Amino acid sequence: MRSAREWRASSWPTSGGSTGRLPTTGCAAPPPWRHLATTLTTIFGISDVLAAKILGHTGDVSRFPSAGRFASYTGTAPIEVSSGEVTRHRLSRGGNRSLNHALHLAARVQIMHPGPGRDHYGRKLAEHKGSSEALRSLKRQLAKVVYRHMVADHAGRLANLP
Repeated sequence: MRSAREWRASSWPTSGGSTGRLPTTGCAAPPPWRHLATTLTTIFGISDVLAAKILGHTGDVSRFPSAGRFASYTGTAPIEVSSGEVTRHRLSRGGNRSLNHALHLAARVQIMHPGPGRDHYGRKLAEHKGSSEALRSLKRQLAKVVYRHMVADHAGRLANLP
């Protein structure tokens, strides 16, 4: 019995050889969203695909008056769940789940590699927060950074209009 990987490799159309890979034209076309001149890809952990996903699901960033409203839309704004003396925050189950997933992937990448994201995560763990609370906090910070980049990009596009 073949594994799933062997089955997928054998089902790809081949370009004359038996490599099991898709044929290529030899030229790499620039991504279609490059004309938007976004700086989202300069944020560590956000690839071209995640930037396109964020831009596509967000649309016009000017509809969000603040970073808090953007975080609420992405589902990264904290919700207070308190009991007695203990005050905790958890992630919102609402918001755009696809944007939340994009920020989650970026946060996980930042946790895996040394840098400000891992430092923030480690600081929250040192404050005796749980791993999910530390990740929630990092996602909220990422939402603020993404919002600032998108607002700056939007202002730059407006300045270049005739």
